[in-house]
Amino acid sequence: MSPNLCRVCGEKSHGTHFGATTCRACAVFYRRIGARENTFLKCRTGVGICKIQRCKKCRLEKCKEVGMSNKNFQFNRDRIKTSEFFTPSIEMFVGRPDFLLFCDPERPKPTPNFVDLSNLLEKAKLILQYHQNFVDRNRLQKMSRFMNLGEFRELKSYDYNKITTVGIRESFIIWENDLLSVARWLTYFGEFQELGLSVKVSLENFHFEKKSNRLSSFQSLSNFWRM
Repeated sequence: MSPNLCRVCGEKSHGTHFGATTCRACAVFYRRIGARENTFLKCRTGVGICKIQRCKKCRLEKCKEVGMSNKNFQFNRDRIKTSEFFTPSIEMFVGRPDFLLFCDPERPKPTPNFVDLSNLLEKAKLILQYHQNFVDRNRLQKMSRFMNLGEFRELKSYDYNKITTVGIRESFIIWENDLLSVARWLTYFGEFQELGLSVKVSLENFHFEKKSNRLSSFQSLSNFWRM
């Protein structure tokens, strides 16, 4: 047989495989089948004269007949030389798989901001506690006394401060003036003075919370329309 032909099936050879000149197909077949121990194959015709490409048993017998041997097998062969040094990756450096790199449970959560109003509420509490009783005939007179309209009419234009911008500092001044004004205004009503101090303070706090919620809602709506 020509050295350019496979000694098993007669096709064009691909070189020497497992001790015999064979084609690539027969080499792959023998590596897959010949490596098995106690391999049981059944002949398709039962007489051992099948076409090599169609019968595994006859093909395996032919491989052994031409000298192919599993002693030439190279098990656990690595075509690329294994290196003991591995290039460090992000997964190795962080210590967690790549699908968890974007999830950092240890990242600190943003700390909510709080405004300390304890001093302001304490001022309002003192106004409610140490009020001055006024005897007026009706609520209109009480309102006039509270607003001090006589002094208000005597104010000149240079007595006012012009505000061009409203920042955090200006907002706190407005809130403080509003809260304390409401506290002073409530002290002019006899019905309110009959309430206990804790109830007065609760009503004052409720007023300020409602005002703060309205301002927060307005700010959120303003930010929404700016988007």
